[in-house]
Parts: sequence; C-alpha cells; structure tokens
Amino acid sequence: MDTDKRKELCYRFITGRGFEVGAGLLPSNFSTIDEVIFVDKRNIDELEKLFGARPSYQVMNPAEARARYPNGLDFVMAHQVLEHCSNPIEVLLTEWIPLVRDGGVLFYSIPSCNGSTEYRRIQTPLRHIVEDWLFDRGDADFESREHILSFIANWTAAAPKDFWYAADTTVQGFCAQALVEITRTYQDLHWHTYTLEVAQAITEIAFYAARAGMAWVHLEETESVLYLIARRDSKEPVRHHPCFDEHRERLSGALAKLG
Repeated sequence: MDTDKRKELCYRFITGRGFEVGAGLLPSNFSTIDEVIFVDKRNIDELEKLFGARPSYQVMNPAEARARYPNGLDFVMAHQVLEHCSNPIEVLLTEWIPLVRDGGVLFYSIPSCNGSTEYRRIQTPLRHIVEDWLFDRGDADFESREHILSFIANWTAAAPKDFWYAADTTVQGFCAQALVEITRTYQDLHWHTYTLEVAQAITEIAFYAARAGMAWVHLEETESVLYLIARRDSKEPVRHHPCFDEHRERLSGALAKLG
C-alpha cells in the first residue's frame, strides 16, 4: 500500500471538510482534515460483502452527495479507484468534480503503467479513453470488455500465488475461465493502463467538459503509483484541450464516409 505517500501529500495539500471516494477498509484520517464524508457506488452492506468486514464509516452514493452538497466542499480524495471505472472522464465529470468547491482540491491516485500489475499490458492511448466518453461506452461495451483478458493475464503473471485465476494451472482451464469472465455482467478490474501524461490529460478534459477552471497543484509518479492533485479555480480559464482537434478531424472524416 502507498499510505505513507498519501499521508505526506495529504499533510501538504489537503485541509478542511471533504469527501473520500472508495475508501474501502482504509479510510483517510489525517490531522489536517476536519471531516471526511465517504462516498461509494456500493451501500454499506455491499461493501461488507465485498471486503469481508463492515467499514467503520457511513456512506452515501455520488448522487446523494451532490444533492446534499451542491456547492461542493474543500476536497475530494480517491485512491486506487479511477482505474476501476470503464469511462473515467465521465466519472470525473459527473461524480467527482461537482463535489469540489471553487478553490477546492481534487486528489487522486491510480496504478502506474510501470507497476508490476500493469507493465505487461498495452498502455491505453488517450484517444481510446476520450472516445469512451464521447460515445458513452460502459462496462458492457465491446471496447471495454476487450480489456478484461489483458487484465487477467497480467495479474496472473504478476501474482501467480495470490490471484485466483492462477489456481487452474492448465492452459485450457485458465482460458475457459477468462473467456467466461468476459460475459459476466459486473466487473471490478483495472480497465485501463495509465501513463502520467494520459491521466493528466483526462483530468484536464473532465474539467473542461464541466466548464470548470483548474490549475495543477502536484503531479508525481513513483515506481507503481501516479498521484494527481488539481485545484478547481474559477480564475483559470477553461482551456480548449489540444486532443479535441484530432477528434474533430477523425469524426469529420467518419461523417464524410457516411455521406
């Protein structure tokens, strides 16, 4: 776990009242924080079933949090969460950024593409993640389901003694189980493999789409984790992101083919 690094960055950049998304069984509790409100897509009973123990906190879903705190609070933290979202720009745009007040901070961490559980996978290009957002792709879409096999293969190679897919040591058994997994309706895997540059870009795009100004506070990559901290700032203009030009050209070309 990267709790020491989280603690260091929290003491440097996080104060006041705010939210933690997907805290699991290790909720943040640092002296610079006055209050943490916990947000999760699962209710408390579902979390207990997932982790085998009942979390020590109360939880609300993102819609409840937005309704109760329409102007946002001082911060949103989310550690090792965004990689579990098949459409990360949509999550940032609709669930996390609305919970950050003007002047507040978004602080999240995700696995680095260079970490042991990710480095054999193909790094996800920015184009793919943007198109997931543009075309409203989710867990069940073909483009998302194709990530499942690479996730299973890499984790099996990285943790053969711990990852349950490695229990069947026959090639046929492993492949059969992996292919079955593609048809399962609910997935909780690492959908994408992130470079720091791609993570930075999708955050900027999400703020742009939210019509919210932002300024980077801190960007850091360790051996296995990416850390990104951005301040919502109305004084910073909403910038046109350069990747949009490429997508406009590609979409124009596609429309021309359609006639």
